[in-house]
Order: sequence, then structure tokens, then C-alpha cells
Amino acid sequence: MNKRFINQKIENHEFLSEKNKLFIEYVNKNPEFLNKNNFTYLNEGQLFPDSILNPWPTFISKETESYFEQTSISIFNLIKSIPKRIFDNNAQKISEYYKIPLYQVEVLLWSIPTNHIDNLLGRGDFIIDHKNELQCIEYNIATGLGGWEQELFVDVYMKSKHIEKFIVDNDLELKKSQFFKYLILHIQNAVEVNKINSEQNFLRICIVDPRFVNSDCYEDERIVAIKNSVESTFKNNNIEGEVIFCNYDQLEGTSNGVFYNKKQIHCLLEWVGSTPASFLRIAQKNKVIILNGAITYLMTNKFNISLLSEYQDSKLFTEEERELIKKHIPWTRKLIDKNTHYKDENCSLKSMVLKKQTNFVLKRSLGSSGDDVFIGSKVSSEIWREKVELALKEESWIVQEYVKPQDYWYQINQNEAALHEIVFGFFVFGTTYAGGYVRLLPSDNEYGIINAKLGANVSPIFVIE
Repeated sequence: MNKRFINQKIENHEFLSEKNKLFIEYVNKNPEFLNKNNFTYLNEGQLFPDSILNPWPTFISKETESYFEQTSISIFNLIKSIPKRIFDNNAQKISEYYKIPLYQVEVLLWSIPTNHIDNLLGRGDFIIDHKNELQCIEYNIATGLGGWEQELFVDVYMKSKHIEKFIVDNDLELKKSQFFKYLILHIQNAVEVNKINSEQNFLRICIVDPRFVNSDCYEDERIVAIKNSVESTFKNNNIEGEVIFCNYDQLEGTSNGVFYNKKQIHCLLEWVGSTPASFLRIAQKNKVIILNGAITYLMTNKFNISLLSEYQDSKLFTEEERELIKKHIPWTRKLIDKNTHYKDENCSLKSMVLKKQTNFVLKRSLGSSGDDVFIGSKVSSEIWREKVELALKEESWIVQEYVKPQDYWYQINQNEAALHEIVFGFFVFGTTYAGGYVRLLPSDNEYGIINAKLGANVSPIFVIE
């Protein structure tokens, strides 16, 4: 491709902000922005081991951020309401729908304090369709998700003389990312509301991951950066606190709470792994906050998107909520052998999915990292039929109408630009929007699955004041 790229689809950038469009026009006139050698520092070291940073950030306006914020919070609230709203917290009904053993569901429902659902952390994955509307393709209600580094992304990009020149030349004022501030304040509020013994206003957070087996984790560049950011957030907000990285074997659970080296832990943030039953009992007695805890298994299930879609005309939702679902949730169904309604057609779900392969995408309900995702237009009819048959047998998959994302220009290869499809990841802590980031792949990519494991780049979101 020519180093000076054409203006095709440049108007898509204007929806994000006028300055984002201006940035594309600017880099089109300044070839140093196309040269990846000018941005090699972005991917040096191990600060972002799971991310490939694209040289170009994504500029959005405050109005666009407000739209992102309202939509991601509203969808999150709907998903959190599903166990009560659709199943009336009935363990038997939940067990049958989600295919989770009844005793596990009973433990999930029993182990959570009354307001635990309100405290959950999540990241919604959204694309922008060709009507410039956000479409929620899944909602990951878990804690150990990609994007925790978004605040660090911004700091690294601001070291670029080329990015700085664009900002200065156009007199831009950027809103500072406050991911860790929102996280800490959310945890602090949850601890106070649940009246966890806070040692005279001291807040101790433990990030739990089975990979943290000894102090070696503190030599990890990413862990050190996150630890420093959390500690800076404590200081900047006049909070006495400490953050610890460990695994459950290093923690002691007692009737009085959870302790690390005899120091009380007020919040456990589970990056990876499942919660031991003994710690669930402690949380149930409001002696520790666990985010997100055992309920993650239920709440992050993609069946929740299917339920919103399937019940979108139900009186279980208000008129405003029904419109929200129709506007932002693609048609989605749990893939089982039954009849369904698609557009204006009543039909066999199996027959319709096989017949209209290119209309759909298959996803395992508890899949992650792009695994077990098959886009009908990207696979052969033989593979598609094989996966549909597997899904019908297992009854643990969804079928979702495929929504083609808008195309946006980003840097690629050594000295070029190309159109990319992008997915936004928006974080919400309880009811607080905590910012987001962008993942992107060239629009002509082989798989259509925008995931880091398949080579997706990351771009930080810069909000213009």
C-alpha cells in the first residue's frame, strides 16, 4: 500500500471525535507516523507481555465517552439482574438453564452476601456497527482481564515526541485515565458498606493468582508497575493501604477473616482460579470482600447475552430496557435443538443456523481468549456443520448474529497503514465506568476474531477534554 493512504472510510473516525479524524489526516501528511521504527519503545521490555501496542492511539470526545459510559453501565446492570429477574434466584431453574450441577448453583447463591452482585467488576466487549451504534458481543464479568494496564498505556504513549507533537500542534487537553482510582474507591466503598473490619481505615487488598508462588512475582515488570500504580493511588487519595500479590495457599482463613502473615485482608481480587469453599464461607459472613468470587462462573457466561436477546420483548423488562436491548444486543440464542424466531421467520434453530451460515458466529458459553469462536463467513461449510453438531450435543454454546464492525485506519507492518476492525473493552466497577481500550486486527484478517492470541494490537483511548 502507498505510504500516503487514501481517504476511504476516514469519516468513520469522525464519529469517535473530530480530533480522531484530524489525527488520521495529520499522519497522512507526516510519514514519520507510518514508520514503526519511531515507536519501537512501545513494545520494549516486559511491561505489557500480552499486548502488542499499535503506534497510533484512539482519540475520542467527551460526548462519545459519555455514550460509551451510559451504554456499558446499562448493559452491565441488566446482566447483573438476570439471576433474580429471570430465574427469581431459583437454584433449580438456574442449574437447568446453565447446565451447572445443582449443588454448585446452591453454593454460588448461598455464598454471596446480599449486595455482592452490585459490587462485581466487568469488562464489556463492544463493536461499532455501520449505523454507528455500539453492539455488545459479550460481557466478561471477571477480574483477571486484559486491559488492566490501560492507565499505563497512556503514560507510555505520552513519551512519544510524535504523539506529543500532534497534541501540541492541535492544542489538545487530554483527560487523565483513572482506572486504579476508580478501582480502589470502589473497593473501599464495598468494604465500608459491608462493615469489614478495616483496621482504623487501613485498606489491604490481595490480588490472588496461583502463579504467585513466592516473592519472584515482584520482579515481574508488569506486576511492579501495577503495584506502584495502586500505591500511588492510595497516596494521591489520602488512603492508608497496601496491595499484596499471592496465592490462596499463602492466606489463612479464620472465623475473624482472611489473613496474610497475620495481617487482615479486606478484599481479595481473584485474577485466576476458583475460590476455596472456606473463603466463600468467610465472605458470606461479611468478613472479607471477594471480587468477583464464585459467582463469576455464572455471571460471565455468554448465555446471559442470549437471555437478554431472547427476552427482549418480555414484560420482565421495562420499555426503556427493551429498547436498550434491541439497540445494543445482537440477536443471540442458546444453541439447542428447538424452534426459534429470527427476523420475520419462525424456524428450526438448527436448520436456520446451518442454512444461513454466513449470518452467524458460534461461541462456547464459557470460552475465553478467542478460543472456540467460529465465524460462519470465515470457515468451511464442513467445519461449520461439525461445530453446530458439537454445540447441539453439548448444549453449552451460543449462536449470535454476526455484526460486521466498522473499519478504522491504524499503522501496520513496517511503514504502512491499513483498515482495521476494532473491539472496545469498557470496564465497569459496580456502577462506575472506569475507561477502556481498543483491540484491533486488519479488516482482511483470516479469522475475524479480534484477540491478542491471534495477533491483535492494542490502542489506548485518549479522551479529549
